[in-house]
Amino acid sequence: YLKRALDTLPLEPRAILDAGCGKGYLSLYLAKRFPTACVIGMDLGAGDLIEAERIRMAAHVDNLAFVRGDIQRPIGMNARTEWSVVPGSTPAAAGSMNSRKTGKK
Repeated sequence: YLKRALDTLPLEPRAILDAGCGKGYLSLYLAKRFPTACVIGMDLGAGDLIEAERIRMAAHVDNLAFVRGDIQRPIGMNARTEWSVVPGSTPAAAGSMNSRKTGKK
């Protein structure tokens, strides 16, 4: 249903957050569907995020990055739950996410 809905709506998002992305299948679809958007897949599971990054690299998708973090704990609320970029995630997407996080470019 989501694919059908997205195909019928005139959307051109600049940024997309897929909270609870798991292995990143929906994140990957969204990155391919909206190639000009910066897509961030977020999850707590390190194992799933490593697999998600492997899938992203195999698909050669550059507008997608994965971060480990908790959407229920905003950045700065608890130092132990800060977001961290999954190693290997695309620099363009990760850099965009990091500049929003720190306020730096």
